Amino acid sequence: KYNFNISRIPLKFCYEMSEYLVKYRKRCSYEDDNKLYDDQYYNGTGGNGNRNRNPELGCKHIATVEPWVEYVYTELLQSTIPQMLKSSSFLQGTTHCSDSFTCRLDEWMDLVSDCCHVIGGCKALTVLCTVLQSELSKNNANNVNSALRWDIVESCLCGVKEIVRHVDHTDEEMMPQLIQVVAVTIPQACTTSTLICVQKACIDIIGNCDKWLRYHPEALPHVWQMLMNNLQVAYCSQSACKAMMHILSQCSAVPGLPIMDLHTMVVTLRESGGITLDSELLLLEGVCTAITSQCLTQTDAQQQLSAAIGIVMQPLCLSLTNHLNGSVSTPAVVADISRMTTVVMNIRVDHNKQTIHPVISQFPQIQ
Repeated sequence: KYNFNISRIPLKFCYEMSEYLVKYRKRCSYEDDNKLYDDQYYNGTGGNGNRNRNPELGCKHIATVEPWVEYVYTELLQSTIPQMLKSSSFLQGTTHCSDSFTCRLDEWMDLVSDCCHVIGGCKALTVLCTVLQSELSKNNANNVNSALRWDIVESCLCGVKEIVRHVDHTDEEMMPQLIQVVAVTIPQACTTSTLICVQKACIDIIGNCDKWLRYHPEALPHVWQMLMNNLQVAYCSQSACKAMMHILSQCSAVPGLPIMDLHTMVVTLRESGGITLDSELLLLEGVCTAITSQCLTQTDAQQQLSAAIGIVMQPLCLSLTNHLNGSVSTPAVVADISRMTTVVMNIRVDHNKQTIHPVISQFPQIQ
């Protein structure tokens, strides 16, 4: 049985060891180290100390490590997964982790981050995805006698959320597999609403993949559909909003992204009370940013922008008119004004070509 105290190693030993390994590789094999960082990084003459990385080698990790070092860090990842298993009540969203377990979880995240720094995000992702896919294979009809352990799945997903931040956008091996797992495989297997934390973890991972998705728009359809589905689920709506905001901030200029479909759903959820104001404002910010990015690439950019803003503003103006003419309380009016303010703040206008702001032109609708 593994002692979880091993997870405290990264705070004392692993971090110092990883820093030492960088210097060690510098002294012993300049050519190997130089594949990842140029000499300016070491002599301090580089621009603001920035690292010039070879993207083929991944992101922010040592160029080459001894096999035993890779083995040690791989074993660290694998051996601590069983120590991070959570209770069924936590997976169902009915209880929270204790303070002591939350502290252990933070320490494990430090370990995961250090592993990525030493062996690379791609290799660390391979380790956890191997465990994850092995567990998910038990859901196959041929393995009816093997019970799928959702606590192990959730533990792996928890680590993956940190790892994907360290994977370079050039990776075309592990990331496509991960996207397939979290956007398709797990949602299909996780058909019950009693696994709230597993579903939220998948959504959070997708949100953290925003920079990778920017360079791989072919993966967006599955991801987008999964987020749209969860946007309509009460206990996943807020997580889906945050993930969509991350993606829209990175992928707003990707052609074919169904921005107006998202806006239509936001209006529907608003009218039915299925979305909080904070979540709605997040999505409005992303929608307006994406509208601007997509419209400004068109030859008739200003006309396209005015038409799109008209679609966004029309239900807001109608709602505010109804609230001002009715007996609705002040908070409802303030909410409408907050929505309009979000639209104005996130629409970029070429003032040299546009004599009037497209949002201002919608105000006459308010009576």
